Amino acid sequence: MSIQISGNNLAQTLLSVGADLAVVDQFLPAQVHEMAEFIGYANAFHVVAKLGGTTWVIPTRNGKKGATSIEARAKLASALGSTELATLLRNHYGGVTLYVPRCESALRAARKIAIHKTVEDGLRNGRSMVPMVKELATQFSLSDRRIWEILKEPSPAATLLPCIPGQVEKVRHANQ
Repeated sequence: MSIQISGNNLAQTLLSVGADLAVVDQFLPAQVHEMAEFIGYANAFHVVAKLGGTTWVIPTRNGKKGATSIEARAKLASALGSTELATLLRNHYGGVTLYVPRCESALRAARKIAIHKTVEDGLRNGRSMVPMVKELATQFSLSDRRIWEILKEPSPAATLLPCIPGQVEKVRHANQ
């Protein structure tokens, strides 16, 4: 089963609806968690969306000035779609072979949080469910049936209670 996740804009979508990217922290593999600590959650989600499932030799930050180094830097920046983000990665991971996991469970949890948050905000503002579900289905490349299923489930954010940054404690949801 192939899950279509709009990863390229997922972090921006989560931020625009006021969702806390750190809530999906428990779903992230260790290497992405470390990356998020250094470059931030939004940037880490962007790296995962663009490079997830691949291995990269990250060019050194002040290494060779030759054609190979310049080409490797350009290739990384092109793959990420951002020279600033490529520079951040080079500054921390320069010279390292880095595997970027796909983080599908974290992306699914983040998507569910965004869907729940968008609907909560829409209902608070007097919007009807049916048009919101249609918009969300289009926005996240899901069927409207899948959006309804997600809305019947508790939001991943509702089942977690952040205690100390980096720590989360599970709590029971009222529907469980």
